[in-house]
Amino acid sequence: MKNDGPTFLFIHGAGGTQSKWRLIKEAFTSDEATFIDLPGRKKNAELSERTIREFSSALSSSIGEDTIVVGHSMGGLIAMDLAIKNPNVKGIVLVASHFHLPVHEKVLNQLENGTFPEGLFFASYSKQADTKLLEEEKEELSLVDMNQIFIDFSACNDYKNGKETFAELQVPILIIYGDEDRMLPKDSREQVLALNKHTSIKTIEKSGHYVMLEQPEKLLVELRNFQKEVSVLKGSEIT
Repeated sequence: MKNDGPTFLFIHGAGGTQSKWRLIKEAFTSDEATFIDLPGRKKNAELSERTIREFSSALSSSIGEDTIVVGHSMGGLIAMDLAIKNPNVKGIVLVASHFHLPVHEKVLNQLENGTFPEGLFFASYSKQADTKLLEEEKEELSLVDMNQIFIDFSACNDYKNGKETFAELQVPILIIYGDEDRMLPKDSREQVLALNKHTSIKTIEKSGHYVMLEQPEKLLVELRNFQKEVSVLKGSEIT
């Protein structure tokens, strides 16, 4: 069946690939969703983007007419930057993301020296995360060069105008949190609601930072509901 609503563009987070969306990918046809690998990995390994704005510029041609951009973590920063520049972006979904994603200096130092911090890895998932999933995710780390992972995390840390960008957005914004996410500021919900009236929030239980891997079915429900909401608003201005 042809989808007449807005299409989705999925952007993974720092150190990841489109494989992070693997548990929801089959729910979409190729006509209604695009899952991209950011520059610096796989076929894009020779590209030299190093900042959120550079990543955003590299993806601008991927935005079709009436697109909802879904960004996980760092991908959420890129989604915001795309939405502020491109009128074809009709809504954004920030999955376990925020307008400011600072990274501790110790983490950056370890990444720069070629080591992914074990504490950071386990803090990214809920306490009841499936053992098989964690094993898969450790394997996933090998898909991206450690230098690129350092570049990604540095890009998050260096993106300083996210608050202003978020406040200026004039499209519907859905933010989806995992209730056990330890990577975001504790008051992130209050911050975003105070900054932009177009923001709605959903919290998914039994999930850490990787909502799409721990609770894919629940995430899909929220994405489909948001798609319907944006379809209703299509062609009209938000006031």
